[in-house]
Amino acid sequence: MFLSGQDSTLASVSWLLLLMAKHPKVQQKVCDEIDRVIGRDGAVYFSEKGNLPYTTATVFEMMRYISLSPLFPNRYVLDSFEFHGYTIPKGSHVICNNWAISHDPRYFKDPMTFNPERFLVENGTKFEKVKGYGPFSFGKRNCPGEGIAMMTMYLYFVSIMQKFYIRPKDDQPPDMKPVLLSGGLMPKVQPLRFIER
Repeated sequence: MFLSGQDSTLASVSWLLLLMAKHPKVQQKVCDEIDRVIGRDGAVYFSEKGNLPYTTATVFEMMRYISLSPLFPNRYVLDSFEFHGYTIPKGSHVICNNWAISHDPRYFKDPMTFNPERFLVENGTKFEKVKGYGPFSFGKRNCPGEGIAMMTMYLYFVSIMQKFYIRPKDDQPPDMKPVLLSGGLMPKVQPLRFIER
């Protein structure tokens, strides 16, 4: 679980930085919110997450938009059941397509667009999860490392954005086509510029 968490945290932070380089308006909103709530020199605490709704929404939108784990681990069916007119027999293995759920227009308007605002309510002042959102799977058997993964990713991301603007090298948009490694979607290795704020 520890090694799995390292890979997913690295992938998550890498995707967040690429998305900030690709979407400078989103990046500016994240930086402005961090400046307003924490400041440029304040300590970053996970407990501040509720006071950073746009930043939190950006992290959650990255998880939805990228779908780091496009397929969840399979599940073994204990008893036969009906699902949308199909009989799923006992003993079957079922795999959940996380990418399809995360890009389903019934749950996410314009799902192929990176849009943190979809997780904001009350005129953008409050973060709220969207129905259908489940990057760590669903139910009792979801990822046991969800809490630590979200905390670690959030702290890295906020700490970096507190100090730096992220820009693509040579002002060329970053390549967002993923590479499938170890069952997860990783970004291609590419240079970015970190400009001190």
